[in-house]
Parts: sequence; C-alpha cells; structure tokens
Amino acid sequence: MKKNTDIAPEPLMPKGYFAINTLLIVLGLAVVLAYWGIGELIRGLPPYDYLHLMSSSQQFCFGQDSFEFGWPHLYPATFYTTFCLLYQQVAPVLSFVWLIIPFFMVLGLAGRRSAVLVFPPFIVLIILGQSTWLIIPIYALIVFVVEQGKPLKWWYGFLLIGMVFKPHIAGLGVVWLLYRGYRYIGFWMTATLTWFVVFIPGFIMRPTWLIEWLPSGRGFEPISLGSIAIVPVRILGLDVSRVVGMDPGVMNQAIVWGFCGLTAILLLGVLYWRRKTLTVYDWVLVFCFANPLLNDYDLVIILPFIALFPRRLLLALVASLAVWVYVLMTGYTEGNLGQYNAVLLITTVLLFDRLYRLRPHERMGRIMKW
Repeated sequence: MKKNTDIAPEPLMPKGYFAINTLLIVLGLAVVLAYWGIGELIRGLPPYDYLHLMSSSQQFCFGQDSFEFGWPHLYPATFYTTFCLLYQQVAPVLSFVWLIIPFFMVLGLAGRRSAVLVFPPFIVLIILGQSTWLIIPIYALIVFVVEQGKPLKWWYGFLLIGMVFKPHIAGLGVVWLLYRGYRYIGFWMTATLTWFVVFIPGFIMRPTWLIEWLPSGRGFEPISLGSIAIVPVRILGLDVSRVVGMDPGVMNQAIVWGFCGLTAILLLGVLYWRRKTLTVYDWVLVFCFANPLLNDYDLVIILPFIALFPRRLLLALVASLAVWVYVLMTGYTEGNLGQYNAVLLITTVLLFDRLYRLRPHERMGRIMKW
C-alpha cells in the first residue's frame, strides 16, 4: 500500500530552540511596547491608521454636524460608536490593548513560534494599528470547528462581532459558519443579539448612516492593495484612490471587480477539477487572492489556516522572506508602505501548493505540536 505523504512529519526541534524562540518573542514584545510608548509620548507619530480610526470615531459621536462618510471616514458607524467612549475615557489603555492583543493572538495561533512574527501582513497591521485583528477570531473559530470537529457553543457567537466592523473581510467566514452551524440556535442567537446591540447606537445618533455609508465606497487604494486587484489597477493605471478624495468611477470599479470575479471563478473551478472537492481553506485562499477590497494587512485572516500546519507555514514564511527582500530593496526609494503589495506572493504560493499537491480526504492538514 502506498504510503500517504500528504501528512508532514512533526519537525524535530534543534537543541536550544526553546531558549532562542523565547528570546525572539521577548525581543518582539519589547519592540511592540517601545513602539506603543513612543507613539503615546509623541502625539502624531504612528500608528497612523489607529489615530485616523479613533479620530473618525470621535467625530461621528461628538461632531455629527461636520461628519460625512467617505475618506477618511470609511468604516461603518458600528465601528465608531463601539470605540468612541473607550477612546475618550481610556485612550492610552485602548491603544496599548490595540497593539498587544494581536501580538499574543498571532503567537497563540502559531503555538508560540516566534517565526510567525515576521509575517509581513502582521507587521504592517502593527505598524499602522489596523483593526483586522478583530476579524481573526471568526476564521480561527472555523479552523477549530473543522479540525477538531467541535460543535458551535452558544457563547462563540460573541466572536462574530467583527462582522459589523469589516463585513468585506469577515463575510466569507460568517457565511461558512452559517452554513456549518445553522442548527446551533444558541450560537446564532448570541451572534444576532451582539450585532443588534452594536448597531443600535449608530442608528440612534444618525438614523440614515447605512444609506449614506453604502455608496461611499472604499475605492481602490494601490498603496495597500494586497490581492490580484493590484494587477488591473497597475497595468491600466487605475491609481484613483479615496485617499486623495477622488472617486474611482463606475467603469474602473467594473473592470477591477470583473477581473477579480472571473479570476476567483476560474481558480475555484480548477481547484475543484484537481481536487474533486473544495475545502474551506480553498475558499479562504481564493477569497484572499481575489478580493478587490483586501489590503495587505488584511491577509492576517489567513494565519489560522497556516500557522499550525508545517508545510503551509513554511511556504508562507519563504514567500514572506521574498516579500521582505523586495520591500527592503524598494521601500526606501518609494518612501511609503506601498511595496507591501508584494504580499500577493504569499497567497500565490499557497494556491500553487493546493493546485500542485493533491491530498485526498484532507480537512486541514496535520497540526504542529511542540
């Protein structure tokens, strides 16, 4: 009988690995703490996106007369109302929690392996203070349910709160959980109640916010696109961005969405043809690869699907090394973080692995253990 080679052996840890790994974690934590401390001492320094998000939150809650959706107020009102009082009352604590939670969350997903800290989307998320870490629990829950076959307990519904902050990133995960757990009434009652409670303040403050927000759009921001959408944007010169207060236009949006949609359909078709089935990991890979609204830092949602699986993590880190080489060679001349568009290489490599290596009867792969 042919030996099954699709399950990678658990790696042998070299002598001194634990000490070196712990040291690297401590150094990484020290860098994050120093970054937070400097930002608190000298206002106006990074994380810039965090400051934009909290400034928009304050304007929505306390400056309705001058607030308009559009750049830089791109988030739904649910985000702003959730964090406006927290920022006003305990700003330093909130900024600390904002940076420290994703640090330990990523380490936890990777079984405390320090190598995951150099994953480029995670680094960009920390640098900018972005909010995509709020979505990670949704995808981590999927891995938990798929790999261990656990039922959806009622209190897991609270983890789906990220859906009302970034629906364009969390949507696929929530749809899959709905498909997988539609019979778990307690789970969905908790999720629905959480969403309802978070929605109420926004509608009280501004009853028309949803109608105003939906057409405002994010636009295509070449500086941070992390999906295949960067291809038509660059090749056709569609560098029209909300950042400069411009509208990308209906035709430009149709071109990008059409290109991404056709690419997604093609990839899903080829994956199904090659593998005779589609796993949730395949759907998430294609979602990250072809989502025209996915920014470079949003790719952290893929970590739950790769962080504990030897081959996937190795492929992602090798691709990350190439990203870092590209960023360090070009970033200083460009003077911005736009070179992190290269994170598209990570999903490209992982997709190629899925197309090239067939693993029958696979769910997620084998989890690495200490």
